[in-house]
Amino acid sequence: TLSYWLKRINEEGGDYDLVFYQAGVDIIADDRLGRMALTSKGVQKRNELIYNWADEREIPLVLTMGGGYPKKDWEPILEAHSNVYFSAFQYLAGAM
Repeated sequence: TLSYWLKRINEEGGDYDLVFYQAGVDIIADDRLGRMALTSKGVQKRNELIYNWADEREIPLVLTMGGGYPKKDWEPILEAHSNVYFSAFQYLAGAM
């Protein structure tokens, strides 16, 4: 799980100047290529784990889009992408 890998990075990694977070949404249930079938809440939890991890270590975080292949309707994909950035904004607004 993500928590496991973040813990390993903490234990075995070094000092980081910058983190690129490729926040793909091909993990959602409405994605035709993704097989993880995460809910919106699951994606939110993933994002919060990353935001918290970088913030606690005072490492700048660069968000990039990734993934997102609709089965038919683009709306769930676009909503998932939007939520990545909206949640980052909310996180930063709360942290300031």
